[in-house]
Amino acid sequence: MNRYFTTDDARSEIEMPKSWWSRPTEYQFILDNIDKDDIVLDAGCGVEHPLKNHIKCKKLVCIDKDKRIEEAGHICADILDFETDEKFDKIILCGVLEETQDYLIEKFTNLRKLLKNDGKIIITATYPIITPSKILEFAHMAKLEPTSQFNEEKGNNLLQHSTYNYNCFNVILEGQKNAKVEDRKTKVEKGYKTKVETVGRTKK
Repeated sequence: MNRYFTTDDARSEIEMPKSWWSRPTEYQFILDNIDKDDIVLDAGCGVEHPLKNHIKCKKLVCIDKDKRIEEAGHICADILDFETDEKFDKIILCGVLEETQDYLIEKFTNLRKLLKNDGKIIITATYPIITPSKILEFAHMAKLEPTSQFNEEKGNNLLQHSTYNYNCFNVILEGQKNAKVEDRKTKVEKGYKTKVETVGRTKK
């Protein structure tokens, strides 16, 4: 848990473009961490990404900034601003953080508020577009912590893009015990920013 993916990891058989080199592994990891009684939020679910159609749980809520998502009966919303009375057992961020690295503290803070007390945020992401250390740093500021220490080891069987020097990793976060969650809006209204530079990449 909380490590780089390898070629030995299970791969989902969900149909998807071959160019999505890491998605089968990411999808299977996420599906393996969802229970049938979970209430799940797929945050940044993507219009064309099929994971949401294969999640088996008690209740699934899907959000994305792309307005086309409403045509499929899902919610058009930003991770930063999404509000609901629902509390989630699991929140999925599949390949999302490397695409939207602005305001990470505020996003994590908002997601933290949406979790049940024992809820988990399941993250998969692409290195070096975003690094495990950056995710963990900003998550810590939002009163989140990894379920286990991240394993930095990279073996010979590392899952890697065939052309670019990309790897893929997973992190599962949970709320820090007895931590008071700061109001996300306060910092945004004050002009506080966690905007970071992103590195160019090809789409998975």
